[in-house]
Amino acid sequence: MYPDLDFSSLLAEDQDDFPMDDESHDESSYENDDEPPNEIDERPRLINFVIPDLYKTHNFAGNIELFLLGDSGPDDANRILLFGRESHGGWAAQMKTVFLDGTFKITPAPFSQVYVISAERNHFVFPILQLYCRMIPALSFVRLNDVKQYAATLFETLPDCLDQVGSWFEHNYIGAEVRRGGRMVQIQPRFPHQLWNVHQRTIDGQHRTNNYAEAGNRRIQSEMGMETPTMGYFIDRLKLIQRGRDQAHVRWLQGYQAKPKRTKYRMADERILKVIEQYDNRSPIEFLGGVALNFMMD
Repeated sequence: MYPDLDFSSLLAEDQDDFPMDDESHDESSYENDDEPPNEIDERPRLINFVIPDLYKTHNFAGNIELFLLGDSGPDDANRILLFGRESHGGWAAQMKTVFLDGTFKITPAPFSQVYVISAERNHFVFPILQLYCRMIPALSFVRLNDVKQYAATLFETLPDCLDQVGSWFEHNYIGAEVRRGGRMVQIQPRFPHQLWNVHQRTIDGQHRTNNYAEAGNRRIQSEMGMETPTMGYFIDRLKLIQRGRDQAHVRWLQGYQAKPKRTKYRMADERILKVIEQYDNRSPIEFLGGVALNFMMD
């Protein structure tokens, strides 16, 4: 199970807006500039000291997970502590390249060395963040034959608060199996996968949505200037609107270029395509999360 996340924190545009890794250690919460509370002796002399629960977990964006992943035990004269993100175990099988580096300068007593272990993943080392809300529509970018598998994995991962949303999406877009008369029957979705899947269209560089039509509709509504106009007013305004379209057509005939897509949308398209190109190198949850990070929902 992947951990739940505080979406409002994770969707901050700048990384500076992200909360601290452990909010309980935020210096602003201490009065009179006191040092943060430390339940472990500042310099324990014996290797058999006890580690309080506070130091065994990691808090990021309201998500608490195991941080102390291994401890050879207080009775071990060569005691070893292993720290890391519990959620990284979800892609441990894909850790093909590992970097190791030891250091002495930051080693706390009574230990003799700190050893850093990093795993490479497509030239990056990064925390895995799951954006559940937007991962549901991100299923449209999955390979057509994998839609059911990816949906099942995602629905098992969704937090309880999204159960109804997941059930609605499954009924209308995925399809489900139900038991009837002692046998399992496949219920077809209201909207077939072929109708809304855009995996291949993205690879081919084709339009994925009807945004142009929606934008044209909004523009006409704006240019009309009022709601529920009279028929005469409607036709007069429609003719005026058409005149503007005619002028735009003349400019196209003259060789003028259409206004390009805004840079932020073009760059988002490029990033989504890059995620799709890495399809076979990502787990289902990572793929959906990667796509979801590149679009917003109104």
